[in-house]
Amino acid sequence: MCRLFAYIGHEEALLEDVLVNPAHAIIRQVHDHYLPGLIPHGPEIPPKDVKAARKQADEQNKFFNIDGFGVAFYTNNSSEFTKTVTGPRPATYKSIAPAITDPTFLSLCANISSRAIVAHVRATSLSPVVVTNCHPFTFGRHTFAHNGYVSLFDKVRRELSLLIKEEYFASMRGTTDSEHIAALYMTHLDASSGDKGNAAERPFGVTEMRDALARAIKDVQDIQESTLTSEELTQAANSLNLVATDGEKLVAVRWRNHPSEQPPSLYVSTTAGITLNRKYPTHLEDSDPKEAVKGGSKHHLEQRKLGVEKEEHGLHIIVASEPTTFRPHEWTLLDKNHGKPFNLTGV
Repeated sequence: MCRLFAYIGHEEALLEDVLVNPAHAIIRQVHDHYLPGLIPHGPEIPPKDVKAARKQADEQNKFFNIDGFGVAFYTNNSSEFTKTVTGPRPATYKSIAPAITDPTFLSLCANISSRAIVAHVRATSLSPVVVTNCHPFTFGRHTFAHNGYVSLFDKVRRELSLLIKEEYFASMRGTTDSEHIAALYMTHLDASSGDKGNAAERPFGVTEMRDALARAIKDVQDIQESTLTSEELTQAANSLNLVATDGEKLVAVRWRNHPSEQPPSLYVSTTAGITLNRKYPTHLEDSDPKEAVKGGSKHHLEQRKLGVEKEEHGLHIIVASEPTTFRPHEWTLLDKNHGKPFNLTGV
């Protein structure tokens, strides 16, 4: 499976602080996994239980994620220079080179901060490894990322395409199941907007965004049921961990339509943003050594103490395939077939 990371909050986060420096940053999850709540830890746990849990977790959390990466970060620059644009808009950078050694990516991360960030590292079994297939996918002000797969996508792709509104189908550049789901999501947002204008350019409430995600998931299942044979349907469990944001609101879902199997991992935190942000105090005596930022240097940790009080950090949420800090109390595993909405605007 792929790995994804999304941050949205009142406080800007430096991309380097959330995507590069953490000891378990998303760019390090290409070959290393940390899955609290799915794989038990501790000497009191029988080895056979650990082995069984790891086997199931590994089935939905592919070990190597090396087929490209991308990041979307929101800015208000476009709205400040263009009268017809309001609110934040996503800028993107994608590559099929390893993120951890990409000098352009690392330079951007060291010099850009944002209140809304979506990053993704990709693992594919079918679609070509090309930049156009890298997440996140953007439609106007909306950004979308997916971890998982649509089962037997090659057999249902044509029928799914017919459900996508023409303008969103025309804007697709890749061949992935993920981008088709993103376009279905936009199609349902568009349907809920009535005559209020282009859905790609306007914000929606979290309820509308949540409902659009649910309808896109239902579309996939309905098409599979009407297209696949009864034998194929027995193999047609989908893993759909989805994140969508407009830069001010975010919705996420962890989904798998199988009676016993878990979806890929998806964690939520409303406190880790403070731990990751170098502006805020980090006390060395309270820190797990594993949690040290890149290089694990005491000097870098001390630089984080800039006199900004912890309480001053505004509301935020992080949704991530794996925790980026080694502090289990900061993270909650999202329940199977549950979603999470978050709204910065209060509207």
